[in-house]
Amino acid sequence: MVCGKFATTIFSKEGELRHVKKYDTEVKQFGLNLKRIRTEKGMSQQELADLCDIERSTIARVELGTYGVGLRIIFSISETLHIDPADLFTSQSSVVK
Repeated sequence: MVCGKFATTIFSKEGELRHVKKYDTEVKQFGLNLKRIRTEKGMSQQELADLCDIERSTIARVELGTYGVGLRIIFSISETLHIDPADLFTSQSSVVK
């Protein structure tokens, strides 16, 4: 557990980040980018979740910006979508490949 000035952050054993408050804007932008890239590639939330071995509800919460994820999931998602992990953090670039 890590406590910050504006948020408490808890990492689960899967490396997932919980109780995000300090970086709400960045987490929401990440979620918007994920949804945009996933839909550009014609993939459903369920398909992405299955390929990344995570729950569909996790993908949904990430896309809504209510749930931050750790590095393992970020790398799994980017590998599955065939993108650079940085593409999930930048805004408004089309990454269909």
